[in-house]
Amino acid sequence: MNTGHYIKFGGRDILSPAIVKISFAPVIESLKKLSKDEDEAVATFAKSQLTYLEQFPILHEGFTDQTLLTKYEKQIAKLLRILFPDSLQTNEIKAVTAPFEFTPFFMSSRFKNILKNAGEDFQISVMNFSEDEIYIFICSVILGQVYGYNVDITTLFRLPIPDRTHNIEHVYRVAFNAEMISVVATENAPFITKEDYGLLIERYTDIALWKEKFPSGSYILSGIGILNLMDVTVDQSIAGITSNLLAKSNNTLELLITHIRTIFKKPDLRVGYINYDNDFFSIPSDKKIKSILLNNADCAPCSGSLCMESYEQLIENKKPLVITDTTRYDDQFRCLLSKELLEQQIESYIIVPLVYENDFLGFMEIGSKNKNELSLASLKKLDDVIPILSMALSHFKTENRNEMDAVIQHEFTQIHPAVKWRFEEEAKKHIDQKRRGEEIILRDLDFPDIFPLFGQLDVRGSSTIRNEVIQKDISTQLTAIKNIIARAYHKNRLPFYEELMFRLDNHLSEITSGILAGSEHELTRFLKREIYPIFEHLKFTDKALANLINKYESLLDPDLKVIYNERKKFDQSIGVINAILSEHLDKRQADAQQMFPHYYERYKSDGIEYNVYIGSSIAKGHAFDKIYVQNLRIWQLMVMSELENEFNDIRKTLREPLEIASLIMVHSDSLNIQFRVDEKKFDIKGAYNARYEIIKKRIDKAVIRGTEERITSPGKLTIVYTNEQDADEYIRYLEFLSARGYFKSQSVEKFLLEDLQGITGLQALRVQINYSPKMNEKELLSVKELMQAMESSSLEKKSASNN
Repeated sequence: MNTGHYIKFGGRDILSPAIVKISFAPVIESLKKLSKDEDEAVATFAKSQLTYLEQFPILHEGFTDQTLLTKYEKQIAKLLRILFPDSLQTNEIKAVTAPFEFTPFFMSSRFKNILKNAGEDFQISVMNFSEDEIYIFICSVILGQVYGYNVDITTLFRLPIPDRTHNIEHVYRVAFNAEMISVVATENAPFITKEDYGLLIERYTDIALWKEKFPSGSYILSGIGILNLMDVTVDQSIAGITSNLLAKSNNTLELLITHIRTIFKKPDLRVGYINYDNDFFSIPSDKKIKSILLNNADCAPCSGSLCMESYEQLIENKKPLVITDTTRYDDQFRCLLSKELLEQQIESYIIVPLVYENDFLGFMEIGSKNKNELSLASLKKLDDVIPILSMALSHFKTENRNEMDAVIQHEFTQIHPAVKWRFEEEAKKHIDQKRRGEEIILRDLDFPDIFPLFGQLDVRGSSTIRNEVIQKDISTQLTAIKNIIARAYHKNRLPFYEELMFRLDNHLSEITSGILAGSEHELTRFLKREIYPIFEHLKFTDKALANLINKYESLLDPDLKVIYNERKKFDQSIGVINAILSEHLDKRQADAQQMFPHYYERYKSDGIEYNVYIGSSIAKGHAFDKIYVQNLRIWQLMVMSELENEFNDIRKTLREPLEIASLIMVHSDSLNIQFRVDEKKFDIKGAYNARYEIIKKRIDKAVIRGTEERITSPGKLTIVYTNEQDADEYIRYLEFLSARGYFKSQSVEKFLLEDLQGITGLQALRVQINYSPKMNEKELLSVKELMQAMESSSLEKKSASNN
């Protein structure tokens, strides 16, 4: 049973298609040619070598037992002098290996020193080459030498070798000379046909196929390999900088620092980066890489950090600044830069402007603790790095700007994804006009024949509650101030203190009666002008009163400088309500987009309100039918119930006891809407359509006709409409959703509204919400499922009534 044949690779044995046989026959043949050289000295040397080697025929015949390398070490050294002249021993990085192995058994002096500095435990291993790739590489050589089938095996081998003395990893490019290696097929080697060759090339990475066609040990590799190494550490570092900057991983900056230290062969170099913006140095937002000049500061003016000469060179001329001796520079120019360098014990320093296509991006810094270690000559090492770094930073800057634009568009503007296509069309026209040199005309964008849906969940009585909590906070603050003034009057009996208490009482009386427009502003002015100057005087003259004043000041909000306790509870409660309801509504609205694309916008105040617009002019490329409007109306009823349930779940956790009332408004006819370019917002178009907006603004304050009762009520959903067809449609929806558990059965009220200013004939339905802890687990039904369920429910009811 064949257990396979192995070669040494990276300090381990790996499977090989060939048996490796070390033979110096090619070198001996070279000596035979030299023995006939016209130069008598050369010929004499070659003959003496051949005579000596006749005593050791095994060196010509070859051997597989690599322990013989030790036995014949002296003879091999003498033989290989032809390949390793004494004059090149300290210059060339050169070695001899067994065929296709990268573990040298004979080396130049320079190579020996490199391996010595790598440490005793170091094992040579080719970068980015697996065992399978080495196997295929050897097979490819065999294909060419034995069968004459050409395979492009030009491969750049690279060896990473650490330098323990300087704590830097060098990278060497390996030129592998295989001219002194011969290949012979054994009787176990299958013949490789043209069809086999074609299949192998087609499936070049299929290791199982290569091992089938080239079984392990089926060939003999005889001879020696010659390794020539070239130090490409700088090239590799530059390539590393490029790939890392393009990849933009989490550790990009740390890798950049490592590569720059490698280029300079100085592991303790300080590397920094500074942003440049409008004549200011500033730290980057990613603080993984620090600035040397700024040290612990966030920013500093360029003119205040540099001397006049350095400012002119670095900022005005955008040329690198090199300081070879920090102490001498400080003696001559003394500035913030030299002060920071000395404090950080940096004795030589380089700062290089990073400019890409006239865009001033920032600066790269390099600092050393040794004088003269960094100089003008050091800049040459950065010639290939700076352009790459500048280009990458420019791309990052563009990416960040685009990302910010995307966030602004998504989070802060009215351009909803459903209508983005329309803006893109208009933008393209704008760009084409500009390129043709035509007058640019920005037009409002019209969206005709749109069906609207409107809904709101309003915190009930929020204005009244807000005024009440403001009254409480102001009363608390004024009472605390009055107590301090009263203590001061008790000690000194000054009439002025008594007059201040009188005015404080008047303010307390006014606040108790109600908050008026300007009350807070007038009170704040009174405190700043007349109370707080006295407090400063009392703190200086009376220790006991100073303690009281300090205690009072600790009650104030640090930003607003007022007592903000009750208002804070109210504002936090409103914030929680808005956040919870908005998140749920946004999530459900995203689901609804799957039914049919539509425009959606939401606003926060004391509660939330939202608009939905649906129609063919919004959904480009989609066949529109009014069934989608019906479906969205059912969806809206479901979601309003869910939002009520969301509020019901959190109301007990609120810092302020609040209630909400929900309302939707039905509008059967289509509208025309437009994006108004001058105001950058959507609006209703036309005088007739404007009536819809007027109703929306006034409806939440409406009352039931003949009563003082508001149409909205906590625990109920109010549906405002204008004609009976709408009522019939929504009663049908409510019956269906009541059966599904969204609303309470048999709870629908119907009433007329008192006329509003300029608006008559409004009616409303009102239905009780079914509060259920499992309500929010219900899944959104598809259009088909909704319509089928509604139809089924309607048929069942008709059947029951007939019976």
